[in-house]
Amino acid sequence: MFTELAVSWTAVLGSAGPAAVAWRILHDHVDRAVGCDPTAVAAVQDMQTLHDDACFLHEEMHLSRDRIAEVLGIRPADLPSLPSHSPEG
Repeated sequence: MFTELAVSWTAVLGSAGPAAVAWRILHDHVDRAVGCDPTAVAAVQDMQTLHDDACFLHEEMHLSRDRIAEVLGIRPADLPSLPSHSPEG
């Protein structure tokens, strides 16, 4: 994954959404690691995958809605609803 990102670093930084490109590379790497064809997965990526990614970035990484949209390469208005953080205790 890091090699792929390093080789295309200039192009990634020059793209409209560098975070989204890096997220897609990470997704492809994970898909290959678990034996899925990344091109097939991308072709059928649905709202559930988008929701799962958004929830992970929100709950585990504590990113804002705007930052999640940036990482996923979508408009904030297109984000699925996210659970509100509950107080830990």
